[in-house]
Amino acid sequence: MIRKLGLALAVALAVGAFRANAEEGKKEEPKKDAPKATLPEAVRGFAGQVKGTVALKTERAIGLKVTEVVKTAEASKAADPKALVGLTIRVGCAWVKVEGGKGHPNELQLAFIRKLEVGQEVTLEIKNVERDFFAITELTKEQAESAKAGGEGDKKPEKKPEGDKKPEAPKGGGDF
Repeated sequence: MIRKLGLALAVALAVGAFRANAEEGKKEEPKKDAPKATLPEAVRGFAGQVKGTVALKTERAIGLKVTEVVKTAEASKAADPKALVGLTIRVGCAWVKVEGGKGHPNELQLAFIRKLEVGQEVTLEIKNVERDFFAITELTKEQAESAKAGGEGDKKPEKKPEGDKKPEAPKGGGDF
């Protein structure tokens, strides 16, 4: 009787161990909609200008879904910059180095990022500075003025109608 009990216990333990190993071997397939955790090697070291749509936004960075690589800087080390098209990349402001300290974010770029809205189209000069992170290298004159004045990123300020004139409807509009 004790022998049968011991054999039953050994079988139960073996089956349990087999199931545990089988479940460890299973790997869940990543969801196709989920953003990639790592940047493809072909675009690492990219420096240049990209155009895209703000897909997500935090206090200090945006997720930019790249629609076009406008130009590639000479200093770019990316093997295939066009591989950025279709990717959602994390873009934040550059850091200003301070002697003897950690430094701080570029305040003008940070103000610009904070004014961007999800769904807004924007063109940015960026550089891949660390793993999957891109920093803005330079704002255009309009972007800098917008950040200082409290504008809306790349959007141009609307003209106020004079007198009794009605504002014109946007031409050829539509959603993004």
